Amino acid sequence: DIFSTSQTVIGDEDEEPVVSQQAAATEELQIELEKVISDERTLYILYSVKANEGAVLDSKGQFAELDLYFPGQMMSGAYVSYFLERRDGVPENELEGVVLADWQPSNSANGLVIGFSDWQEKPLDSESFTTVLPGHWQVTLDETPITIESEVLAENVPLSYGGKEFLAEKVECSKLSIAFYLTEYADPTESMYRQFK
Repeated sequence: DIFSTSQTVIGDEDEEPVVSQQAAATEELQIELEKVISDERTLYILYSVKANEGAVLDSKGQFAELDLYFPGQMMSGAYVSYFLERRDGVPENELEGVVLADWQPSNSANGLVIGFSDWQEKPLDSESFTTVLPGHWQVTLDETPITIESEVLAENVPLSYGGKEFLAEKVECSKLSIAFYLTEYADPTESMYRQFK
């Protein structure tokens, strides 16, 4: 039966039968918040996604939408999300995802909400995503404290970028982010950061 989930392929008489097991359909997802780390500028969230037994979650899969917001207002600043490569020993029906966000800690007084919707996967021989598990999920934090304090690395540091001189009144750094407090506006580009390094 070519439509069954388990197929037996018979070769020559001297060969052992080979059994191939097709992945089960993704029928359910469990989402769990694993870790939240934050400094005064950046929020790092590690979460896990687990599907039903037999399903295979590819790190190329995605949620149609991932919304990060504080109750009563949308998230200030930009945020990105992606899945990590599966570590050795982690079952194929589990994935770990990361969200990195710019934020203002003063906004977190009422907690933080992460909204997920419509799990999508790429079918075999296809470049487009198909929604295989429609639905909306939410993970809510009662509060989001600052877990890592920044330290001042330097003060009154002259910087040069694009032929223009700047003065960084203060340079702060933590394990998550680095911040230049300039006397006037400048694009925070990689080249400026590289020159400072």
